[in-house]
Amino acid sequence: MDKPLQSLRIEKIKTATLVVLFLTTILLLSFFWKNVSLEGLPFAIRSMGDTTPRVVLSAQQVLLPQKVEVNFGSGAYTESTGQEKEVWEALVGVLTQISQGETVLLEEIPPEQYQKVMEFRSIRADFGYSIPFQDLCKQYQIKRHQSMEGVQRVSSMSFSTGSPESFLLVDAESGRYYRLVADQPLSPLSSLVDEIEAGGFTPYYEASTFFGVDNRTRMPVTLQTGLTQLPYETEFTTSEADKIRALAESFFGSSFDFIRKITESDGSVVYLYGYGQKLFTLDQSGILEYKEDLAPAADEEQDFFASLDLALQYLSFHGPALGEDQALQLTLHKSTSIERGGNRGYRFVFGATLQGEKIFYASGSPLIIEIIGKQVVYFYRDLFWLPKDELERVPELEKREAYSIANVLVNNYRLLRE
Repeated sequence: MDKPLQSLRIEKIKTATLVVLFLTTILLLSFFWKNVSLEGLPFAIRSMGDTTPRVVLSAQQVLLPQKVEVNFGSGAYTESTGQEKEVWEALVGVLTQISQGETVLLEEIPPEQYQKVMEFRSIRADFGYSIPFQDLCKQYQIKRHQSMEGVQRVSSMSFSTGSPESFLLVDAESGRYYRLVADQPLSPLSSLVDEIEAGGFTPYYEASTFFGVDNRTRMPVTLQTGLTQLPYETEFTTSEADKIRALAESFFGSSFDFIRKITESDGSVVYLYGYGQKLFTLDQSGILEYKEDLAPAADEEQDFFASLDLALQYLSFHGPALGEDQALQLTLHKSTSIERGGNRGYRFVFGATLQGEKIFYASGSPLIIEIIGKQVVYFYRDLFWLPKDELERVPELEKREAYSIANVLVNNYRLLRE
């Protein structure tokens, strides 16, 4: 009797084992069939055992105004002072100070009133894109009063001595202007304008100053620039087969065994899953692109900063490291809301600086990441590195005078009149 019972136990164990294996297989295949981005799993899984320490940039490290405009009140202006970070921190500090009051008055004002106030000594930080105001307040721990609920988005922040108790907000997307009224003058911002003026600046003047035309385009009388072409090397080359395979594995993770590799006639390397549900491409110029179809589980919407943090986490595990100690720094250049399959998210376009100097691309952008819900659906990376000797000479680039503004005005006089 013992042998039949023992055989029965063995058969039950075998059956249970087969059931577990079957369910595990179904679970793993569901990741591939549903095209899940493995978002809920640690990024280390996607790096296929890579234990290299990774520095993840924070949203606040890459969020800076694209342009700072200062009006000195005498017809002279300046732009891009190189003090974007200082100006932004001062504006956030004042906004925090205002929000700590017991009551905060918000008033929507007409564009004409805003323009009139900004004719006085003033400072303006312009992002060039809109940020949800509620998300901004949450990220920087700014108390959001009920009166501030009327501001949906903000694309620039300003201060003017023409209304020293006002903090001005602009939503360029909707064309709406607001002022938050403090219970006392905002002296820190007035002092900041004084500091920039005392530190020396490149003066800009409106075109109407030079000609009798109604044109407010601002131009520098003279402009010194170190703009030059530098020899560089791309991060990736298609000839480095092992390196490219390891990079591709970081995107596909454990599904890499199911991937097909294609080498195009021009030398571009393509890794493909299924019928294009996941697609990795590295072209001959070193540009990396990765796309994946939207998964059904990606319908959980995230706010602006959670999406930006996810994009930066993803970046840190897909390519060479970037961090504060690197010569090449990233800043958020543009953000737009996107929608796919009824789900919403963000498209983030990044710019780059090299030892504080802005990098200009002849075409394309350094980095683009698209987020839908909690899924990265598109990744574009076109970064580079400089040989050590070239990197060392960046701070020593000779400043030269740009094309004469007088010649620009004379050659384009008819356009300025329009």
